[in-house]
Amino acid sequence: MSNGFVLLQPEVYIRAVPSKKVAARCVRALEEGVPSTGAICVFCMTEKQYDSVRYLVGERSFEEKRVGMNAMVEL
Repeated sequence: MSNGFVLLQPEVYIRAVPSKKVAARCVRALEEGVPSTGAICVFCMTEKQYDSVRYLVGERSFEEKRVGMNAMVEL
């Protein structure tokens, strides 16, 4: 994926933008590139809402233990 999106987890991408105007422009760009199969779901939230996101995780996976949690590995 390009255009400033970051892979948050498998098949979930995230992008922070500074305003609703920029968010609307991003959504329009996504609309122009909708795949012939599959779907794109857009969820817009404010910075305050994003700040309340909590990640609840269990034990580190084999990969996290091996590579480390701060490393980004792109395959």
